[in-house]
Amino acid sequence: MSSSAESSVLRDFEMFRNSRESIDVPLRLWMPDDDAVAFAWVGRVHNLFLGRTSLPLQAGILPGRLRGRFLQGTRACRVQAKVWVQQIPQLGPNDLLRLIRDGLAGATVAARTDFTRDGRLDLILAIGGPGSRTAVALVERRFTLKRASVEHHWLRVVKSSQNQGFGAQIIGALLPLYEALAVYEIRITAGLSAGGAVWGKFGFVPDADEWLRLKSTIQANIRAVMDQEDLSPVVREICEAAQWLASNDDPKNLWIISDLAAKQSIQGEKLGTLLLRNVRWRGSLSMADLEAVNRLRDRLILSGIGSAALDSLAAAAARR
Repeated sequence: MSSSAESSVLRDFEMFRNSRESIDVPLRLWMPDDDAVAFAWVGRVHNLFLGRTSLPLQAGILPGRLRGRFLQGTRACRVQAKVWVQQIPQLGPNDLLRLIRDGLAGATVAARTDFTRDGRLDLILAIGGPGSRTAVALVERRFTLKRASVEHHWLRVVKSSQNQGFGAQIIGALLPLYEALAVYEIRITAGLSAGGAVWGKFGFVPDADEWLRLKSTIQANIRAVMDQEDLSPVVREICEAAQWLASNDDPKNLWIISDLAAKQSIQGEKLGTLLLRNVRWRGSLSMADLEAVNRLRDRLILSGIGSAALDSLAAAAARR
């Protein structure tokens, strides 16, 4: 790659590093959430002492992860710039940031990138609220460009912005970036709490071996619900159908269980959450799977989000 391309990437880094605009990131966004059970106590102690503090980060895109060293020195920038033009010759840091901000309606963003030794590109975003420089979310996406895949590593949202469809907004906002990077597969790890039930609604499918492992947990959840007294005939019928679906080897049956239970609740708790609780699974959404793509599209539309990039990605995946 030419030295001029590396110089261009370095100029972008320097421009953002010297910028005076910043975004305030609440430190509590950085700590483990309920899924990180082993470290939950660290989060509680941290929030007790530092939960109200924040750290100003330069708005823009810079090399280096949010944790540890926040701004890398000139030598490290050169190394990252060299790898950047080898891995992403079609997109400079400024262009990448513009794609992200356009998808987020111009929200303030502090971004960090890191090309790891095993060829992965980690992208970490602190996203400001509407008309504000206070971060409302922290996002990490891990790209494996050689395999045309991205892992949705985690998303953390401040309490005041939770349960407002922010997860769907982020997915829709980043689809144009996936299109630019020719990414056709999205990987996730669905969490123990709501995540086990939620991600199927977006078209994600458990890996085949994961589904085989999950079935016994789902069946135990179903039995626990059916053992309750005074179940309505509708809920009992849904549980009986879910029992059959959970015994089948098709991982997409997770979708049907989730859909069947979506509108029912027991004592204020959603039936879908009860049937799929304590379920943690790894899975994916392939743009070559039209059924999954349509499911994701329906979910984005339901959240008031549309993205032409989804159709472009699906078309490109079909041509591969």
